[in-house]
Amino acid sequence: MNKGRIAHRFSSAISTYDKAAVEQRHIANQLFRMLLDYYAQNKLPHPRRVAEIGCGTGILSRLLYTNFNPDSLYLNDLCAEVAPLFDGWEKTTFVASDAEAMEIPTANDLIATSSVIQWFDAPLNFLIGCRNYLADGGILAVSCFGPNNFRQIRELTGRGLYYYSIDETVNALAPYYEIIVAREEEIEQSFTSPQAVLRNLKETGVTGLSGGELQGGKEEDFRWSRAKLNSFCSSFIERYPAKYVGPEAVTLTYHPIYLILKRK
Repeated sequence: MNKGRIAHRFSSAISTYDKAAVEQRHIANQLFRMLLDYYAQNKLPHPRRVAEIGCGTGILSRLLYTNFNPDSLYLNDLCAEVAPLFDGWEKTTFVASDAEAMEIPTANDLIATSSVIQWFDAPLNFLIGCRNYLADGGILAVSCFGPNNFRQIRELTGRGLYYYSIDETVNALAPYYEIIVAREEEIEQSFTSPQAVLRNLKETGVTGLSGGELQGGKEEDFRWSRAKLNSFCSSFIERYPAKYVGPEAVTLTYHPIYLILKRK
């Protein structure tokens, strides 16, 4: 993964992310509801020491902060530019760093991360390593993506991130965690045109077509020629039309996986 390129893309999208990130917000909300259900069903107090990895503009962070009111909230993101978004948050520490190359505070009751680890070099190893930063019985709450995520773009261009299946992920983590929740869903989001898909990806920092971090990609960024863009758009409309939206409307698949894991 080219972490510098990833950081630049997301930093450029800070002002547009919250409005454009419709499915990312849905995913964060779903993950948080699963957390609430876990604590309620087991009659457990809310976590007091909380860490979030890849907090971005704070969609999940606000849910954790306002609902749990933790004694300490540790926020991390690769992009230092999001730090001002958390000014004035009491008992909150923000650290800009590559999460795979840093030490997380220890003895957390909860570590959470949503729609982030697909950008990591070794996402499953990172999740296994989170065990070292959890208190006994601590919870790791994760949303990640499965193999059908953005499948239309991968099928049309031959480029895309590698995503582990839910079975691969659970099998890798089961020796280290009790699996409380392991669920997946597929969401078909409609866009008015293929150009609207590309615009949404840019506005959320996910170009989906950039360089060396992509399976089968080259180190340089993907370059659109007029002919390449026209071919992409016409094929998208023909192969993946969205009903009842418009003549050029298309669908894009999101494939979130949700995990609530308890430290063994």
